[in-house]
Order: sequence, then structure tokens, then C-alpha cells
Amino acid sequence: MRRLPRRVFNLAVAVSAVLCAASTLRLCEFQPASCRLVGPVRVFEHSVSMYNQPEPYAGSIIGIIGDPANPACAGFDVAGLYYRHFRWRDGRTSWTLTVPMLYFVGVTAVLPLVWVRSLVRRRARGPSSR
Repeated sequence: MRRLPRRVFNLAVAVSAVLCAASTLRLCEFQPASCRLVGPVRVFEHSVSMYNQPEPYAGSIIGIIGDPANPACAGFDVAGLYYRHFRWRDGRTSWTLTVPMLYFVGVTAVLPLVWVRSLVRRRARGPSSR
């Protein structure tokens, strides 16, 4: 691996490890709480939500059946992943994606685990392979 790609990879590993550690600590908390991370990303109890409005959509009423002003709705709720997308006639949209914290921990753990694996392999081969 060249120097720059290795440094970029190491930086990505460090960021991923910090996110993984922080989300693991958050997952281990027992009191319900909410905290805003960066911009439109928020942690609610044991899930991470991303959204494009000041607050994420959490299942409230959007309109009344038969009202022509109702937005077009799309979304899914599968295996803990929750997505809702609303589009009003004037072009406004609102969407929310919620992912369980355990999934987030798993995804952010991948790069640090790959890094540890490559470190163990390099050390097993000896100093000549660096």
C-alpha cells in the first residue's frame, strides 16, 4: 500500500473506531435520552435517525383521508430499518431514516476489524513485508 492511501485508510479507521466506541457506549446506557449529533443526525435511545427537516418524522398524523392537500407517501419498516418519505404538491419533501444502534455499531466496527486483521497478518509475516 502506498503512503497516502494507507494514511487515508488509517484516518478512516480512526474515525470509524471513534464512532463505534461512542455508539457502543450509547447503546449501553440505560436511561432514555436524545442527543443531536452533526446536522440532521440524532440519536434516540437505541437508534440513529437521519432526516431533512428540523425534527424527524416519528409517526404523527400528516393529513386527513380524502384531503387533496395530502402528501404522497412512501416508506418501509423492515428488520428494524424505518424509512418514511413525504412529498407535498408544492414540492416540499420530508424524509426520515432510522437505523437501530446495533446495526450502526456493526457497520462502524468493520474498518477497525479489517485494520486489526491486516496488522496481525503483517506482524505474522515479519518486518520484511512492510
